[in-house]
Amino acid sequence: MAAQIFNKGALGVFPFPLQLTSLQYFVSAAAVWVLARAAVLESDPLRWQTVRKFWFVSAVFTLAIYSNTKVLHHASVETVIVFRTTVALLTSVGDWLWLGKQLPSTRSWAALLSIVAGAMGYMKSEGGAITPDSLVWGTIYVLVLAFEVSAAARRPR
Repeated sequence: MAAQIFNKGALGVFPFPLQLTSLQYFVSAAAVWVLARAAVLESDPLRWQTVRKFWFVSAVFTLAIYSNTKVLHHASVETVIVFRTTVALLTSVGDWLWLGKQLPSTRSWAALLSIVAGAMGYMKSEGGAITPDSLVWGTIYVLVLAFEVSAAARRPR
C-alpha cells in the first residue's frame, strides 16, 4: 500500500503513467547494475537464453504495474484497494472453472464478500469513486493480477 500512496503522489507531480513506470524500471535496473559492479550484490549477467525463458513473466508483471499506475492516475488509492480485494473472488471462480477445484464454502464466500464490502465502505467514506476510466483500468488490473495468481498456482515447484 505504501507503494501505491507513493505512486499516487508521484502521479500528482508527474502525471504520465507510462513514463513514470518506465522511469521506475530504469532506476531499479541502474541501481542493480551499480550495486552489482560495486560487489554489494550478486547479479547474473543478462543472457538471451534467460530472457527468452522469462520474457512472458516480465511482460505480465509490467502490465500489472502499469495498469495499477493507470488506475491510480484515474482514481484514489481507496478505489484501487476495492479493485484489488476482488481478485480473491475472481481467482476462486477461475480455480473452479479451469482447475477443477472446489468453490469456497458459504462461510468463505461470506468472508470474501465482507472484505469487498468493507473496502467499498472505506472507499466511499474517503470520497473515492469509480469512474469509467478507473473501471476500465481497474478491470484490466484485476484480470492481470488474477492471471498472475493462477499462473503461479500452476507452476511446478
